[in-house]
Order: sequence, then structure tokens, then C-alpha cells
Amino acid sequence: MMRILSAFVLLVLLTGCQSHIGKGPITLSPTVQSHIAKAMEDSTVSYIAVSEDGQRVGWAYCPAGYASVCSGNNGAVVAINSCERSGKKCYIYANGKTVLWDKSAPASEDSYGSKLSSQPWKEFVLTVPGGGASDISGPITWNASQVYGEFAIESEDKGYRGCAGEITRRLSATTGRWQLYCASGQSYAGAVDFSDSKVLKGVGSSPTGETVKIRIE
Repeated sequence: MMRILSAFVLLVLLTGCQSHIGKGPITLSPTVQSHIAKAMEDSTVSYIAVSEDGQRVGWAYCPAGYASVCSGNNGAVVAINSCERSGKKCYIYANGKTVLWDKSAPASEDSYGSKLSSQPWKEFVLTVPGGGASDISGPITWNASQVYGEFAIESEDKGYRGCAGEITRRLSATTGRWQLYCASGQSYAGAVDFSDSKVLKGVGSSPTGETVKIRIE
């Protein structure tokens, strides 16, 4: 009975991330092959993702006590996000030592990234507190599925120098997290709402409790 239950659970997990599993012929670079071999020998690694061209790899790392971070669909997203920081589209290659990539099937189609690729989320805007609230803005770049974004802002006259940050969310989630760190000493972190397809809005705070607002448009 336990074996049947385990098989059923595995089937449910694989079904949940089926749209992220790679399909079609792929040639892995020697470096990627080496990384995959090492990852498969690491018991703390769950999902492994590779880029369509076989040149980049990423995985979900689950140390003891953090298994829920990489469970089911979430583990697939973590691996894909890690791989797509290279700027290339990635899909799931394996789960542990089990290769899931279907080399005999037609090439993968972007089942969720295509829905987001047209979103006009190109500029990150931080509304800073002060005598009169003012905005500091800069470009934001996203990975192919737009679940991970990086941005940079700077304003010498407002005292914000060398500021860089990131936004992350789970696949298809309507909320995410953002954080910003500046060489000039400021830092903020908070939540962002993805429910509006045109303008994303969020709030955050500094370690001292200073509240700020953001928007991505």
C-alpha cells in the first residue's frame, strides 16, 4: 500500500510541473553535463533545469529542514528561476537522478511565459519618503517566465547611490517579494501585487521601519 501511495504522490507532483518539463532533442555542453552529474549525486538537490540550448543549468537545493521549499511545483520553479538568471529560457531536465526531459517529443513551448511576455513591466519606481515624496526609477529586466526580475536605480541628489534589487514570485502567483540594497546604505524589502496586468504595486520597509512604496510599469 505504501508503495502505491508513494507512486501516486510522485505522479501528482510530476503532473503538476508537466508544462515545465523539457521536450525535444537537446545537446548538453560538457560543463552542464558535469554540473548535472554532481547535482544528481547530491541528496539535497531535487529538480534540475537546463536551458534550451544545453548551455546553462540550475537546480533546487533543499537542505535538511527546508524540504517544503522544493516540494512539487515550487521546486520546479526554483530550479527554472536559478537557470534563467542566465537570461535563457529553461525547462526541467530531471528530478533527483530521474531524467524527465523527453528527447523524443517535439520541442517545448512556453506554456506560461508566453502569456506574460507582452506585459509592460519595464520600469521599477521607488517612492522615497521625505519632506515631499519623490520618485527614483530605473529599468527592470525579467527572466523568460517573468517570475524573477532585476533592477537598478540611482539618484545622487536624493542620496541613493549604487542601488540594485530583485523581485521574485512563484509561478502564476499574484503576489511576490522584492528587495533593494544601496551602496549608500539604504535597504528595503516588501511585497508586490501582480494582480494588475499593467502596473504592479507594492509596499516595503527598511530595517528601521521606514515605509516606502513601489510600482513597476
